[in-house]
Amino acid sequence: MAARSSEHRVRLCWWTREKQNPFDFSRFDGWFAGVEKKTLKLGDYSIATLEDSCVVERKDLSDLVHSLTAERPVFVQRLRLMSAYPQRLLVITAALSTVKSSYAFSDVNPNRIMQSLIAALAGWNLPFVCTETHELGRGDHRLLLVPGPSLPLAGLEWLWPVFGRQ
Repeated sequence: MAARSSEHRVRLCWWTREKQNPFDFSRFDGWFAGVEKKTLKLGDYSIATLEDSCVVERKDLSDLVHSLTAERPVFVQRLRLMSAYPQRLLVITAALSTVKSSYAFSDVNPNRIMQSLIAALAGWNLPFVCTETHELGRGDHRLLLVPGPSLPLAGLEWLWPVFGRQ
């Protein structure tokens, strides 16, 4: 992909605790001013200087199931906190059909997980997206950094063709 001019590039941040299979941004080399590993208040990914406005939480399927069952109170509180951010997204690195199917690693009913996701969407306006692949830039998570009316657009308009409206 072609690089963007330096005046339109942002610095992506990912939390230091995101150690298990973090997103690979190398496909977008030159699109960002950089990718930095740092401690974030909430979530796994954000945009430098917009950490109080933009939060992205990534979960693989086993982590999602564990978070919504064994660690439910803690995870629900984190989802509540995320709902206060103008730009928020839960990225699930599994196909929706997989989320809705029986799990080889757990006897948890998939309906329980789907009901929790739908409740977060309906109750807290917390969108989630399921991806067919973990690789960044594939599948439906082009929506990852879509600026909205509450997020200042100065210098971010260029993100729409990459991550947003197609």
